[in-house]
Amino acid sequence: MKKVLLTGFEPFGGQVLNASWCAAQRLHHTVIDNATVIAAQLSCSFHKTHGELKQLISRHQPDVVLCLGQASNSSVIQVEKVALNYIDARIADNDGVQPIEQPIINDGPNAYFASVPVKRLVTAVQAHQIPVSLSYSAGTFVCNQLFYLLMHELTLHPQMIGGFIHVPACEQQRLLHQHPFMSTAQVVTALKIMIQRLQQPQDEVTQSLGTLY
Repeated sequence: MKKVLLTGFEPFGGQVLNASWCAAQRLHHTVIDNATVIAAQLSCSFHKTHGELKQLISRHQPDVVLCLGQASNSSVIQVEKVALNYIDARIADNDGVQPIEQPIINDGPNAYFASVPVKRLVTAVQAHQIPVSLSYSAGTFVCNQLFYLLMHELTLHPQMIGGFIHVPACEQQRLLHQHPFMSTAQVVTALKIMIQRLQQPQDEVTQSLGTLY
């Protein structure tokens, strides 16, 4: 049986919830087709997330790693394609750290691409009429750093694949902060569809999901 490591973040920026963890924790220890999901919460910290992620990968030896983050300004799920070797934090993390215009890894590649078939995941979710898009920017905060470090770590584990997914704020956050939102139940459904799709050995979708700007 395959293993899927699914991570979400703790709350940040003065909020009491993080939609990524609200969704991830609902799938902890569930079995989706032939895959067992292991969910874990990560710190919203530039200094802590890499160590936490490495420990999880070492402990669980997953076949797939999907990291989730919250995109409070979005009303759709965003499957990320590319992680930049760049931090430019608009706000401080939960440790009060706010790096500005810094590389994630000195002399590291300028960018990494997700190794999960991102277009396949997007089109699978679209087929179920759940709002989703392919994104070419994971931002410049802790989410992008985690995505970059995940893909860097997976260069040491060629048998594993990984990627990053941004989810909208959840319904409870909308009431508190007036964010665009998506219900946690709908996000969980989309994640189940993606995990199912990853177990089907088919080539990546060849249609364009690109943007003009």
